[in-house]
Amino acid sequence: MHKVPVTPSIIIYSLVLLFLLGCTPKVTPLEQLVQARLEYDQNNFDSAEIHLKNALQAKPDFAEARLLLGQLLMQQSNPVAAEIELQRARDLGAAPDSVIPVLARVLFEQAKWQELQQLPVNQLSVWQRGPLRASQALGLQAQGQEHQAGALLSAALVDAPNDPWVRLADARFNAFSGHPDAARIKLETLMKDAPQYAAAWLLLGDLDRGEQHYQQALKNYQTAIELGDQSLTTKLKLITIYLDMDDLHKAQTAIRQIPQSSQQLVLVHFLKGLLYFKQERFQDAINAFNTPIMFPRQYPQALLLSGHAHWRLKQVAQAEEAAWQLYQLDPSKPDATALLGTILLDQKRYAKLEPLLSPALSKHPDNINLLALLAQAQLGQGKFKDATVSLTHLLGKNPESASTQTQLGYSLLQQNDYARGVQHLQQALDIDPAYQQAYAYLVLHYLQQQQPQQAIDTALRYQQQLPEAAAPLNMLARVYLASGSPQAAEQRFAEALEKEPGNPFAARYFIEKALEDSDFERARTLTQQVLEVHPDDLGAQLQLARIERLKGNPDAMVARLQSIITNHPDAFAPRQELTRYYLSQQEPLKAQQTLGDWGQKQDSPPTAKQLLAQIQLQQKHYNSARSTLEQLIQQQPDVSDHYFMLAQVYAGTGNEAKMHQTLEHLLQQDPAHLKAHITLARLQLLKGQQQAFANTVAALEKIAPQQADTLLFRGILLEQQNQPEQALRVYQGLFEQHPSNLNLMRVARQLTAVGNTDEARALLQAWVKDNPDDLVSRQMLATVYLSQQQPQAAINEYRAILQQQPNDLIALNNLAWQLRSSQPSEALAYAETAYKLYPDNAEVLDTYAMTLLDHNQPKLAAQHIDRAVQQSPDNLAILYHQAIIEHRNGNQAIAASLLKELLGSPGQFTEREAAQQLLSRLEPDTATSHSATN
Repeated sequence: MHKVPVTPSIIIYSLVLLFLLGCTPKVTPLEQLVQARLEYDQNNFDSAEIHLKNALQAKPDFAEARLLLGQLLMQQSNPVAAEIELQRARDLGAAPDSVIPVLARVLFEQAKWQELQQLPVNQLSVWQRGPLRASQALGLQAQGQEHQAGALLSAALVDAPNDPWVRLADARFNAFSGHPDAARIKLETLMKDAPQYAAAWLLLGDLDRGEQHYQQALKNYQTAIELGDQSLTTKLKLITIYLDMDDLHKAQTAIRQIPQSSQQLVLVHFLKGLLYFKQERFQDAINAFNTPIMFPRQYPQALLLSGHAHWRLKQVAQAEEAAWQLYQLDPSKPDATALLGTILLDQKRYAKLEPLLSPALSKHPDNINLLALLAQAQLGQGKFKDATVSLTHLLGKNPESASTQTQLGYSLLQQNDYARGVQHLQQALDIDPAYQQAYAYLVLHYLQQQQPQQAIDTALRYQQQLPEAAAPLNMLARVYLASGSPQAAEQRFAEALEKEPGNPFAARYFIEKALEDSDFERARTLTQQVLEVHPDDLGAQLQLARIERLKGNPDAMVARLQSIITNHPDAFAPRQELTRYYLSQQEPLKAQQTLGDWGQKQDSPPTAKQLLAQIQLQQKHYNSARSTLEQLIQQQPDVSDHYFMLAQVYAGTGNEAKMHQTLEHLLQQDPAHLKAHITLARLQLLKGQQQAFANTVAALEKIAPQQADTLLFRGILLEQQNQPEQALRVYQGLFEQHPSNLNLMRVARQLTAVGNTDEARALLQAWVKDNPDDLVSRQMLATVYLSQQQPQAAINEYRAILQQQPNDLIALNNLAWQLRSSQPSEALAYAETAYKLYPDNAEVLDTYAMTLLDHNQPKLAAQHIDRAVQQSPDNLAILYHQAIIEHRNGNQAIAASLLKELLGSPGQFTEREAAQQLLSRLEPDTATSHSATN
């Protein structure tokens, strides 16, 4: 009897018939599993999943259903969910031969290396040990344990030499060991024996993709699909090929066709990110990569492209963070190192960059990108010999690179190898006749060699190459400027602006010219025109802040700089400008807040650390400043300013010997360091080291003869040498070049010293007329009036001072003294005010005592004069006033004793004659003898 085979269609027909007859059968979990297996074998994964979930809803502990669900989830590229189901199946007693080899592949896909190696091989039959060991071998290989992986794979081949997965793993091992040809041979053998094995076609497609044979890879992937591999993994590989081939439309269409349940898979996020990156939708790419970068070892390219996307969006901090994370995964990877190197190079962190390149260059010594970064890092550090070696090597790999030829030419010029340097620059122009940097180096070389015509000819040659561009005109203009032809230069800059309105370089010339003429509005207009064309031009934005500073609007300047910092948080230049401003205003806290952590990073630019040291100096945090400066000196041992600030640290801590030693060391290294000579001169002047001071002044006169401090020290030296007329001429020259009230008073004092008080008075009168708020100069003018016996004129000046500064000590005290005879009540009022404000000042106590005496209060006067003497016991004028008050109090013997003491001293005071007269009234014979003695 012929037996009809039971097929899925007959089963379905029977079920339909029963339903029509009203006899709906109850489908058991086992029947659901059978139906699921039928759907699974036909790659109908969605239907199979429905049957399996129905089976498990009815029977949650159905191990075989969970096993098949785990296999299905693995086919759908959902290894996390697959692992859960397979582990449950294992716990429920599924046969180890069925579950463990599949679980091994799921753990491998998730890079769970430890769990993979812990799977027990001894629970498996001999023929299933091979697939497990093959998966474990691939896991070891992924961790870099090539030798152990190879040994384990050999054991797998012994256990199951004909198992397709084991043989595929063998081919894959060779492919990832850098032996693609061997992998292809093994695959060809496998595919002859198992031509329907889709996984083999997938690996062959991977090999072709790795060698950038994208069309062949696409064909192989499509073959795998035709052989029944409808897994999500294969579909995703197809999307990857479309992306490789830049067929973005097909890639986007394929991504949209991915089932919604799989849209949140990590790999799908990665492919979306890759698509967005290629479409230059960088922020969308970053958002998509946020999921795969949580698994950096599985998706290093996501981290790489996320870093590049941040970099393209000028999000420097985020780009650098991604680059560092990628670099730390494997410093020998060229792509990771190149991204990090590009960022560091842009920030001019050359010393940090060079050693970071070593691991990748050791493994990839001929990588063009890495060699280029190394050469630029060496050039940036001034290591021209090393750069020449690197660039020569690079040129051997890429002889047609105009950039490399140019850099090599520049490096040779820096070593004074002019002939070879020019030769390489000319070769760069032979490769690329419009290469700007080569022209720039040639022009600079000719100018430095005093060959202006060659520089002009080179710039004209550049202009001929790009007749409609602004850049050649800018270069030609700068050559004309350097050659002393400003009119020709201005004409070329104007032409550059005509060809390219808003060109930053050409505009800068006219902006600077406007600022020289104090035409701030024109400078602002020109800068705004630059920003209209180049809104992100940081230099133009900083220029607007500079214009506000030059206009005398510091608040507006600060506001602009703060805005720039907000919009460009990773830019150092605006922070540097604002920090320097706050330091100039003696506001170290604001300077510190502005600088942030720039000065504290190990790889911060030296300028940032120098600003930090200045902040610490202003805050008098001398230990911190010394630590910062020691780091700077180690980093830049030839920079003199670091030593000068270190000397300031020692001055702040009172270590005069160390300060002097540091200054001497600095001057040995940099004999022309102006600030060091000035500081040393002040120290010598303070300590009375006249010969050393004279030597330092002589050095200053060679370095900066017209500098203000040099002239001042020269005048002081001439005074010390008793040459008042010469000192006067020096001070007059100082005042003419650097007019200020202090220099004015030096001239006035010296005029008085040579007996020309009329000229001193006239000079002070003219200055005070032009500078009525200069109270210091008014004080000196009043002093000159008094020396010329013009008390009323002095009184007028003191009154003018008190109108602006009611609590001025000198004006209150001197006005009280001058008004004693003419207006005693007003004198007493001023004296009392001065006393309340300055109760411990000897001069104030003296004046107050004498005004009290004028008002017949000798007892109270005695109390205050005694305190004045305590404060200033050597002041002969105060001692004389004490004698007068004792006399008025009837203490004649005390008064006489005081008078004898002060008249017997060698010191001079203006009231000596009056003191002698008083003593003669008290003791006639004694006064006569004192008069004869003195």
